[in-house]
Amino acid sequence: MISKNNKEEIIVITACGSISALGFERDAIYAKYLNNESCLVNKIFNNKPYAVGALSDKSEVQIEKLKRDNPKFRNIDKTVLMAIQASSTAFNEAGWGAAPGKITGINIGSSRGSTELFEKLHKAFLTNADKKTDIYTSPLTTLSYVSNQVASYLNIIGPVINTSVTCSTGIQAI
Repeated sequence: MISKNNKEEIIVITACGSISALGFERDAIYAKYLNNESCLVNKIFNNKPYAVGALSDKSEVQIEKLKRDNPKFRNIDKTVLMAIQASSTAFNEAGWGAAPGKITGINIGSSRGSTELFEKLHKAFLTNADKKTDIYTSPLTTLSYVSNQVASYLNIIGPVINTSVTCSTGIQAI
């Protein structure tokens, strides 16, 4: 509850969406919480195995479907696609659908922003002889890019907020 002008108002979370190593569907995520098996898988980086919380095959297929169904997403960062997927799930669960002009707000929590794109652009910078970076590096790799793309996809009219939640998994998207 919050107090506004000496009047208490209730704040309610009406829906949530997620995509992670646990999956993206509520029932599948809940089932994974109930079993005692780890969701970590071994991935090889620089010829060394690392245990990582990678997306499930079904989640990867869902992200690829989102890309395939929306041609403008062909070159968009995977972090943004994951945020769009999670936010779309919450939006639909709330019963709002993708209603154009829905007056609401969005707050995306992330620790990095567009990570794959940042790595790609950084690698290009390192191999570029004149050490110049692409002009779009900053706007495409900032934390605000994620929330702005989600708001654009969902046609949200209202506040678009991005929150740095480095080393936090408590709140990812509201």
